[in-house]
Amino acid sequence: MTAGFIEAWGRGYEKICDAFKAENLETPVFEEVRGGFMATIKRERFAVIQKGADVGKDVGKDVGKELSERQQIMLKMISDNPFVSAKEMSEKMSEKTTANERTIERDIAKLKKMGILIREGGRKEGHWVITLNSDLD
Repeated sequence: MTAGFIEAWGRGYEKICDAFKAENLETPVFEEVRGGFMATIKRERFAVIQKGADVGKDVGKDVGKELSERQQIMLKMISDNPFVSAKEMSEKMSEKTTANERTIERDIAKLKKMGILIREGGRKEGHWVITLNSDLD
């Protein structure tokens, strides 16, 4: 009876690896950690944009969506400082445009919905990550 359980465990590992290969993703790294089991899965569908690039235009081109000038400026600010807040962006942009904090928050929501921007961590201690989502049409 024990052999049946072990065979089931081994098949689960094989199924996971097959599923990742079918999606052209790197196979997870499996390891024993302090008596437990850990799988490390790389987030390959997301590529962090390198600092200093023309972030807004590059992202818009890659996802097939046009970004507004304000959204491009926001993405550049985020690439320069991933910890920047909507309020800080609003204050910095007030010189160039009439973007209040609520407008910035709406743009953030749009960028998140498009898969261009994600938030990692909590509201105060978290940061922004600019991504390229290959699943966008």
